[in-house]
Amino acid sequence: SMIESGDVNIEQGLENWRFDILAGAILPDTIRPDIFCLGQNIAATCGDVVFENQLFQLLQYHPATETVHENPVLLIPAFVNRFYILDLSDECSMVKWLVDKGHTVFLISWVNPTELLATYDMTHYLLDGALAALDCVCRMLPSCKPQVVGYCAGGVVSAILAAWLKARGEDRISSLSLLTTLLDYRESGPLGDLVSEESIESIRKPLNDLGYLPAELLLRIFVSLRPQELIFERMLNSYILGRRAKPYPLWHWLGDGTRTPASLVLWILEKLYLENVLVKETSFELAGQRIQLSTIDCPVFLFGAERDDISPWQSVMHAADQFGSTPMCVLGEGGHNAGVVNPSSKPRYNHFVLNTDNLIDKQLAEFRSGSWWMTWNDFLMDKAGVSVLPPKRGGGLRAAIEEAPGRYVRIR
Repeated sequence: SMIESGDVNIEQGLENWRFDILAGAILPDTIRPDIFCLGQNIAATCGDVVFENQLFQLLQYHPATETVHENPVLLIPAFVNRFYILDLSDECSMVKWLVDKGHTVFLISWVNPTELLATYDMTHYLLDGALAALDCVCRMLPSCKPQVVGYCAGGVVSAILAAWLKARGEDRISSLSLLTTLLDYRESGPLGDLVSEESIESIRKPLNDLGYLPAELLLRIFVSLRPQELIFERMLNSYILGRRAKPYPLWHWLGDGTRTPASLVLWILEKLYLENVLVKETSFELAGQRIQLSTIDCPVFLFGAERDDISPWQSVMHAADQFGSTPMCVLGEGGHNAGVVNPSSKPRYNHFVLNTDNLIDKQLAEFRSGSWWMTWNDFLMDKAGVSVLPPKRGGGLRAAIEEAPGRYVRIR
């Protein structure tokens, strides 16, 4: 190809490289600020910021139906990425899809932390994050019992929140959905292979000195799990052959990373990857309560993705027997991100409802054509409550701080 086109490919490849450098892209053809704009064609579902603190903004999305379900959905995305993977372009937006199905949707938009939040660990993300958001939703809609949905690391916070509330004798969640969330770290995949007491000690001082894990480093770790596809082929096509990839909102989101507080990173590595505290028979203490998954007796939905390198689906399902109720377990085709963002209008992947007697054997699973979102919505509808008039913005108690997607998602 280079021989046929002379110097054209080299010139175009250099131009592609220059564009990526100026855009701050770690990988070729990821961040495309010339095409994707927050609030316009990504993260564009209409809503308002109705609460904020130092850790997150709470978004409430505008209703799209004449009546809505009584119990709202509270989305808790991963704190290591920006929230808008759940609100990409209109046709790929889980948020918009839920709103169109008659759900009142609230969503946490985590701040991009600096060294000022270096000491924030899981206790802070529980109390000042997930719990504060739940409290806010329940104050605005006092008769509701939210359905909590956690994605990736946000699912860890969500599960801890549910167990923490039960330890206090509080029954405030009507259902819990955990999407590509690892709770059992006995077989944590390629990422787990990198974690040891020695590796943690080697990063402790530089991590504490900096105050956070840089977004660029985390992205490099993630893409190193599939280097041929995510690194070498993209560099070859863009920089050597001069072929610009078709803009894709999911790739833009992937390149638009966030920092993670040093103390939270160390907590995850030590408590989850090394000690596996969430699935031990003996509970562990957090924020003054004993945390044990077996106390969670609300309906639970577990989703794993077949090609997930970050949260291997078999390990996701290993946590199923830890709960006080029997979870509905669904396996989707696709990977950690694309497997989740699989809209029912244009599904790229099919899914399986796993057999609770043998979650790991796909041969025993029920195959279902199309997006897993439809099966999940059936689960949500069981605890959605009666139909009511759409709530006022902020429940009539809070004026909007600003329009969605808010300021925090724009912090670099």
